Amino acid sequence: MNRRLHDLRISLRRLSLEALVISDPSNIFYISGFRGHDSCCLVTSSSGIIITDFRYSQEASAAAAGFQIICGPGALIEKTGLLISKRSLKKVGFESSNMSYKDASALSRLANKKLIPVDNVIEDLRIIKAPAEIRLMTRAADIARLALKKSIKEIIRGRKESLVAAGLEFSLKAYGADAAAFESIVACGPNSSMPHAKPGTSRIRLSQPIIIDCGASQQVDGAIFQRILLR
Repeated sequence: MNRRLHDLRISLRRLSLEALVISDPSNIFYISGFRGHDSCCLVTSSSGIIITDFRYSQEASAAAAGFQIICGPGALIEKTGLLISKRSLKKVGFESSNMSYKDASALSRLANKKLIPVDNVIEDLRIIKAPAEIRLMTRAADIARLALKKSIKEIIRGRKESLVAAGLEFSLKAYGADAAAFESIVACGPNSSMPHAKPGTSRIRLSQPIIIDCGASQQVDGAIFQRILLR
């Protein structure tokens, strides 16, 4: 996380920004390690602050080491805007592809300054994967492969798409996934012509095509994962 903050601050200097308001949950997690929703993150040249509410106070304190956690009363945009206003920050950016026009306008008004819309500041950093990230991605792919292999063996004529999908997602977690990376797709017969079909009540029949699409998201420690594979 320290390296990511360092790289982000270099990017901010290149953009002549003193701070960035991060509102995309994935980017907040990338920078701080905190996964909570209904949150913002303010990164300056010398500090990192998570703005959230009381529901996430304990989780944020545990996950975002080195970040100040603000969980006071009030709406998220209000708390973030007032925080910016209290600091002598002149050029503050925000993630324009994630924040609505309404929220950005309110944030600018509360901060008492015009904020600068920017795109892909953190996404550009995320393009280059660290060795630890590559290992996690490899494990996630292995988990998905194991779960898919198991689910294919359990496909039975007459079983509903939704039940096959439920079994698939159970297997993902049983093999160590933190969650499914996206909503799993199981589509048979005519439904298989739709790339993003949702599993429904259609039943699997002989001589019909079946499309299955799944992925794993996980942060399992390598040693734990090895024990899972040896079971």
